[in-house]
Amino acid sequence: MKKFWQKLEKLKVEDFRLEVEKECRKQGLPKLEVVEERFGSIKLRVSLTHNARIELYFNEDTETITSALVVNEKRVFGINGYPRAGQWHLHPKGNVQRHVRIKPMTIKRIIKEYSKAISKLKIKRM
Repeated sequence: MKKFWQKLEKLKVEDFRLEVEKECRKQGLPKLEVVEERFGSIKLRVSLTHNARIELYFNEDTETITSALVVNEKRVFGINGYPRAGQWHLHPKGNVQRHVRIKPMTIKRIIKEYSKAISKLKIKRM
Protein backbone atom coordinates (compact mmCIF):
# COMPACT_ATOMS: atom_id res chain seq x y z
CA MET A 1 0.00 0.00 0.00
CA LYS A 2 1.33 3.41 -0.94
CA LYS A 3 1.82 5.90 1.82
CA PHE A 4 -0.75 8.71 1.87
CA TRP A 5 1.70 11.50 1.11
CA GLN A 6 2.88 9.58 -1.97
CA LYS A 7 -0.74 9.41 -3.14
CA LEU A 8 -1.01 13.20 -2.90
CA GLU A 9 0.82 13.42 -6.22
CA LYS A 10 -2.29 12.03 -7.88
CA LEU A 11 -4.93 13.59 -5.62
CA LYS A 12 -7.20 16.04 -7.43
CA VAL A 13 -9.27 18.86 -5.96
CA GLU A 14 -12.56 17.00 -6.42
CA ASP A 15 -11.16 13.87 -4.74
CA PHE A 16 -9.93 15.97 -1.82
CA ARG A 17 -13.37 17.59 -1.41
CA LEU A 18 -15.17 14.24 -1.55
CA GLU A 19 -12.79 12.66 0.97
CA VAL A 20 -13.14 15.58 3.42
CA GLU A 21 -16.92 15.49 2.99
CA LYS A 22 -17.02 11.74 3.71
CA GLU A 23 -14.83 12.02 6.81
CA CYS A 24 -16.81 14.99 8.17
CA ARG A 25 -19.99 12.95 7.79
CA LYS A 26 -18.38 10.02 9.65
CA GLN A 27 -17.36 12.35 12.51
CA GLY A 28 -20.83 13.91 12.72
CA LEU A 29 -19.59 17.32 11.61
CA PRO A 30 -21.83 19.78 9.74
CA LYS A 31 -21.88 19.79 5.96
CA LEU A 32 -18.88 21.49 4.42
CA GLU A 33 -19.07 24.37 2.00
CA VAL A 34 -16.77 25.30 -0.84
CA VAL A 35 -15.48 28.79 -0.11
CA GLU A 36 -13.26 29.10 -3.17
CA GLU A 37 -12.35 26.78 -6.01
CA ARG A 38 -9.79 27.49 -8.68
CA PHE A 39 -8.05 25.33 -11.19
CA GLY A 40 -5.95 23.03 -9.02
CA SER A 41 -6.90 24.38 -5.58
CA ILE A 42 -9.84 24.49 -3.22
CA LYS A 43 -10.73 26.11 0.10
CA LEU A 44 -13.38 24.43 2.24
CA ARG A 45 -15.19 25.45 5.41
CA VAL A 46 -17.08 23.48 8.03
CA SER A 47 -19.16 25.94 10.07
CA LEU A 48 -19.53 24.61 13.61
CA THR A 49 -21.22 27.60 15.27
CA HIS A 50 -21.71 31.27 14.41
CA ASN A 51 -18.13 31.93 15.61
CA ALA A 52 -16.31 28.61 15.11
CA ARG A 53 -15.27 26.83 11.92
CA ILE A 54 -12.74 24.48 10.37
CA GLU A 55 -11.01 25.79 7.26
CA LEU A 56 -9.14 23.49 4.87
CA TYR A 57 -7.09 24.32 1.80
CA PHE A 58 -5.62 21.96 -0.77
CA ASN A 59 -3.40 22.68 -3.78
CA GLU A 60 -2.95 19.72 -6.11
CA ASP A 61 0.10 21.23 -7.86
CA THR A 62 2.12 21.77 -4.69
CA GLU A 63 0.36 18.92 -2.81
CA THR A 64 -0.14 21.33 0.09
CA ILE A 65 -2.79 20.79 2.76
CA THR A 66 -3.34 23.55 5.30
CA SER A 67 -6.11 23.64 7.86
CA ALA A 68 -7.21 25.50 10.95
CA LEU A 69 -9.84 25.51 13.65
CA VAL A 70 -10.90 29.14 13.92
CA VAL A 71 -12.83 30.50 16.91
CA ASN A 72 -13.75 34.18 17.16
CA GLU A 73 -11.62 34.85 14.06
CA LYS A 74 -8.48 33.38 15.68
CA ARG A 75 -6.76 30.10 14.87
CA VAL A 76 -6.86 27.88 17.95
CA PHE A 77 -5.54 24.66 16.37
CA GLY A 78 -4.09 23.68 13.01
CA ILE A 79 -2.52 20.95 10.90
CA ASN A 80 -0.42 21.67 7.81
CA GLY A 81 1.28 19.36 5.36
CA TYR A 82 3.90 20.19 2.75
CA PRO A 83 4.76 16.74 1.34
CA ARG A 84 7.22 17.93 -1.31
CA ALA A 85 9.30 19.53 1.41
CA GLY A 86 8.72 16.55 3.68
CA GLN A 87 7.27 18.82 6.35
CA TRP A 88 4.13 18.28 8.36
CA HIS A 89 3.38 20.22 11.50
CA LEU A 90 0.69 20.87 14.03
CA HIS A 91 -0.26 24.17 15.66
CA PRO A 92 -1.22 22.97 19.17
CA LYS A 93 -4.14 24.24 21.22
CA GLY A 94 -2.96 26.90 23.62
CA ASN A 95 0.17 27.76 21.60
CA VAL A 96 -0.83 28.01 17.94
CA GLN A 97 2.25 30.01 16.98
CA ARG A 98 4.33 26.89 17.63
CA HIS A 99 5.11 24.37 14.90
CA VAL A 100 5.24 20.81 16.24
CA ARG A 101 6.60 18.40 13.66
CA ILE A 102 4.34 15.41 13.05
CA LYS A 103 4.22 12.39 10.80
CA PRO A 104 2.16 12.78 7.61
CA MET A 105 -1.58 12.42 8.16
CA THR A 106 -4.38 11.10 6.01
CA ILE A 107 -7.48 13.22 5.47
CA LYS A 108 -9.30 10.79 7.75
CA ARG A 109 -6.78 11.38 10.55
CA ILE A 110 -6.82 15.16 10.06
CA ILE A 111 -10.61 15.30 10.42
CA LYS A 112 -10.45 13.01 13.49
CA GLU A 113 -7.90 15.36 15.09
CA TYR A 114 -10.25 18.30 14.50
CA SER A 115 -13.14 16.37 15.98
CA LYS A 116 -11.04 15.69 19.11
CA ALA A 117 -9.99 19.36 19.33
CA ILE A 118 -13.63 20.47 19.05
CA SER A 119 -14.60 18.13 21.90
CA LYS A 120 -11.69 19.25 24.13
CA LEU A 121 -12.53 22.90 23.53
CA LYS A 122 -16.21 22.14 24.20
CA ILE A 123 -17.37 23.72 20.95
CA LYS A 124 -21.02 22.94 20.33
CA ARG A 125 -21.83 21.81 16.81
CA MET A 126 -24.75 23.23 14.82
